[in-house]
Amino acid sequence: MNIQFFTRETLTHKQWNALSQLTNACRQAEPITLTVPEDGDGFLIAYGNPSVSHGPVLGCLIYCTVQEDLWECYAFTHPDSRRQGIFSSLLEQLEQKAMEQEQKSQTSVSLAFLFDGKSPDALAAAKSLEMELWYSEHQMELTLPKKEDLPKSSSLFLVRNIIRKDSLDTETPEERWIYYAYLKTSSSSEPCQENCPADNKTSRDNSAAVGSCCLIPCQNTSFYLYNVEIRKELRGKGLGKQLLSALFSQLPKGARIRLQVSSQNKPALSLYKKAGFGITETLSYYI
Repeated sequence: MNIQFFTRETLTHKQWNALSQLTNACRQAEPITLTVPEDGDGFLIAYGNPSVSHGPVLGCLIYCTVQEDLWECYAFTHPDSRRQGIFSSLLEQLEQKAMEQEQKSQTSVSLAFLFDGKSPDALAAAKSLEMELWYSEHQMELTLPKKEDLPKSSSLFLVRNIIRKDSLDTETPEERWIYYAYLKTSSSSEPCQENCPADNKTSRDNSAAVGSCCLIPCQNTSFYLYNVEIRKELRGKGLGKQLLSALFSQLPKGARIRLQVSSQNKPALSLYKKAGFGITETLSYYI
């Protein structure tokens, strides 16, 4: 076996194709959803031929530097090559890379392996190496009704600010929507929505908002929801559910909304379930 290290800049087109073929073989054997991250910082690839760095790939281990002291890791072993010590050999090489980084930065590096729970072989390998479950991340989804009228919030109205990315910014979405939620008063008895560019000053004070949330429009009827927050002193009064209800009333009927939430965030998980979101995928991190 021949294990070679590459960065994303040094991987050739043929090697990318070989990694794609490896993950496709894994998906045919088990219903996994994980793929090779294109933004990986380091790629350890195990080849069957001990003398060359091309040809069929037996396994690979990729890491992404999330923080100086935390690497997010993805591992794949060809179904026909499992239980042959390939993952253990790759892990030894990765640990050596981590030790080199620790010596340079004088900071301990943790290796967090990502699992989607759909590969018994992967979970068995994690247990045999005495990895510990760190936490899980749930992907949740909700499709709004197409015909029925959605319930409207009785005490909140929303103001929307639109943030468009700078033309030089290649990492952020084209557009983000930030909603601020306010309690209705006698002068604002009906829900309303203002479309205000974020760089324009408005008369409304965002610091007076009882909560906020953010949306990324992915397609005409597809959205990614994040940063749902209620002011700390106002939590536990049902305002989170009302904020989501007010938000849903502003979106197209039949809209598909996705979000991610940590399994450790019990209040948020409970809120989303009550709002109608269902878990579609769970990703677990093992240290």
